[in-house]
Amino acid sequence: MDAIRVRRRGRCSISVLSKMTYLSYQSTSFVLIMNKPSLRNWLIDKPSASPESLIVRCLRERGVLSASQIAHITGLARSTVSTALNGLRKSGMVIESSAHHDGARGIGRPAATLTLNPAAGTCVGIHLGLDEMRCLIADVSHSVIAEQTIAMGLDYQPQQAAELAKSAIAQCYEENGLPMAGLLGVGVSVSGPVSREGVVQRASIVPTWAGVNIRDV
Repeated sequence: MDAIRVRRRGRCSISVLSKMTYLSYQSTSFVLIMNKPSLRNWLIDKPSASPESLIVRCLRERGVLSASQIAHITGLARSTVSTALNGLRKSGMVIESSAHHDGARGIGRPAATLTLNPAAGTCVGIHLGLDEMRCLIADVSHSVIAEQTIAMGLDYQPQQAAELAKSAIAQCYEENGLPMAGLLGVGVSVSGPVSREGVVQRASIVPTWAGVNIRDV
C-alpha cells in the first residue's frame, strides 16, 4: 500500500472511538458496527441504561475516575455504584488505575481510581477522506495501538475502500499481536449525513458513497 503511516502508541482523539455510537457532528457522520452482542448493553447508549452501562459510558468518556466521582457524574447512589463496579471488576471490564486524580486531595489515603480494562477489547475507527482513508486501532481505555493512512484516488469505490481497510486492519492486528476475537466494533466516519440505518444520504467528498449502506460494505 502507498503512503501508509503507522503510529504505535498514544491517546485516541477520534470522536467515533470515544462515543462508540451513531452521531452526527459538524457535517461528519459516524456509524458504529458492533461485533460482540454481550457488550452492546455496556457500550451503546440506550434510553434506559443499566447502572453498569452508565458506569462504562462514564469511564469511556472521562477516562480515570473514583467511585465517588462516578456516583456524582451518573447520579447513581453510591451503593448502586459499588454493586455495579463489583460486577464489572469480576467481568474484567473495569480495573483499578495507577493514575492520580488532578483534583484536590483530602486527608488520608487517596481514593482508588478506576478505568476501563485495556485488555477488554479493541475498537477500529475508519475515516473516509477526500483522497485518503485512515484506519485506527485503540483499546477501550482510549489508547491508540496503531494507525494507518492509505492514499486513495478521488471518488473511490466503497468495495475498494472496504478491501483496503480490511487488509490494513488485519495487518495492524497481526503486527501488534492482537487477537481479532477482541474486536468490539468498527466506527466509520464520512463527510456527509448518514441515516440511523447506516445509509449515506449525501457525500460531497466521495459522491459514489451516496445511497450506500455502510454496514453492508
